[in-house]
Amino acid sequence: MTSFESINPATESVIQSFRVTSCDDIDSFVAQSQLSFNVWKDVSVEDRISILKRFASCLEKKSNIFSKVISQENGKPYWEANLEVKASISKIDLVINAYEQRVQSYRIDTTDSVLSTAYKPIGTLAVLGPFNFPLLLPLGHIIPALLVGNIVLFKPSELTSMVAQLCTDCLYEAGVPHRVFQLVLGGVEQGQYLVSHPHIHGVLFTGGYHTAQAISKTLSSTPEKMLALECGGNNPLIVSSFNDANRVAECLIKSAFLTSGQRCTSMRRLILIRSSQTDSLLDVFLDQVASLTIGSCDADPEPFMGPLISANARDNYLTSIDVLRDAGGVSLFESHQSFDVGYFVTPTVFDVSNCYQSIPDTECFGPLLQVIWVDSLEEAVAVANHTSYGLSASLISTSAQEFDYVYQHVRAGIINWNKPTNGASSQLPFGGIGRSGNFRPAGYFSIDSCVYPVASIQNKELL
Repeated sequence: MTSFESINPATESVIQSFRVTSCDDIDSFVAQSQLSFNVWKDVSVEDRISILKRFASCLEKKSNIFSKVISQENGKPYWEANLEVKASISKIDLVINAYEQRVQSYRIDTTDSVLSTAYKPIGTLAVLGPFNFPLLLPLGHIIPALLVGNIVLFKPSELTSMVAQLCTDCLYEAGVPHRVFQLVLGGVEQGQYLVSHPHIHGVLFTGGYHTAQAISKTLSSTPEKMLALECGGNNPLIVSSFNDANRVAECLIKSAFLTSGQRCTSMRRLILIRSSQTDSLLDVFLDQVASLTIGSCDADPEPFMGPLISANARDNYLTSIDVLRDAGGVSLFESHQSFDVGYFVTPTVFDVSNCYQSIPDTECFGPLLQVIWVDSLEEAVAVANHTSYGLSASLISTSAQEFDYVYQHVRAGIINWNKPTNGASSQLPFGGIGRSGNFRPAGYFSIDSCVYPVASIQNKELL
């Protein structure tokens, strides 16, 4: 394959064609990075910050263009794409703040020596980005990597190459040298070649577990390469007690169905502690699910949900529904709305209380929700931990004591209280354990994966 096409998932039409980055091109990029590394890392931090601030200004100036391209290529509604662009702009200042707090040199004076710690850039880093937040999530790795003096080779999802190209143009416009940041376009072959390149010093990946597994296997013979994996989740939300059923239902809607369920932090399992209150909540929730609007980004009024990213994603979603049904799940909500064109699907809710233990522990990237009834908070926590993933979890409860119990006993990297499972803050670390990642939190801590500490003991007396 020498070229590929970007497809609008709402219309199934070709938006743009791209030339695949060849292996020879990647070799050339890496060779250039080796020549540029010492020059870039010697640029003052202040100058690198100035460049990144100009990049933020470029994003802001072109925010409408970015939002439209994200909506066109990814399928998410314009209102949601606009939120992604705004979050991307604000992330730059947050990364700079993180640098000032987390990557600072320090010294300790002793009687005869100076003990010091400083941080150095790793070298040439490969950043592999996802399709669901094609601007925000890659920048979560790219910005800290460039800030501390690394060279970046960026391989976006082939499904969102237009967004990646637009981002690259903005970086160059801001003053990032071409040899410091290079865009690698293509599919699995290009990703594998880039990751396995002998002169790549680290890999920063956001995406699914099986791809992360493949990357880990590729790097099994080179453990010296830094590897940061930010993967998915089979995320639980527990409901115990509340004051306002409508507000809780809205929280559940956001958790399960924002971005058409294509978020790694989306709620996959709703765990309800039996009571007359939670029983009535389910009815309120299902009524709200039935009222959700689905359509293309240019629909009027704007929809809540857009399409899934591809035909393959749609097929996997439909297969996941069949898996729940075949396992003995009871359908609570299935819409029969049909679409003439596009990779649209509708939300689906199944009660799997009697069969959840036999359901495969997988991440369905789509608006599919499992409901599980339990009799106690302790049972709810046990069900929440019934997964090899450990990214995000949440509790709806009026009791601080209950939240403390959940916080202490649920196995996840993000644990919220009376908030959705998704919508993470860039002011906090982001990441999970188990199949959700390799214990290298992103978000506010992402800069930690872009540097290594250097210890030094310096004798005060010359020998």
